[in-house]
Amino acid sequence: MSFPGTNIPNRQSLFRSCETGEFENEPTSDNISWVTVELPSSLSRTYTEQMILEYVIDEIRSYRACIDRVAQHAFRYECISLPIDDPPASYTPLEVMHEVMAQAAVLAEYWLIQIRAGKYYLDKERIFSIGFMDPHHGEETEC
Repeated sequence: MSFPGTNIPNRQSLFRSCETGEFENEPTSDNISWVTVELPSSLSRTYTEQMILEYVIDEIRSYRACIDRVAQHAFRYECISLPIDDPPASYTPLEVMHEVMAQAAVLAEYWLIQIRAGKYYLDKERIFSIGFMDPHHGEETEC
């Protein structure tokens, strides 16, 4: 079953509103950092939703992810950004990195469980081809 007039599954997306099927706004706060994992374009064709999240978890656990103040998946292709609450200001930069990466891995594991249970899906259209629907497409960003 799909949303009326679309091919969007009737499961909740990590990026779309359950009621409308429209893309949701990203959480914003001065106390949120985003952990972004780059995704090879080959994943879009060969990996399932679960395999993509397993890849994301592995990259985070291997510290092959970037920490930024904004969600990078809103600005460019082939990445996933996860919102993470900032650690206390008393943490050293190294402690911040470890804490943020640990939280990101836990959050990615949570989403993997939800996808395996059939409650959510990973919107590959949003991850691998957002340029045509995003006003920031083409802007240069660095991770």
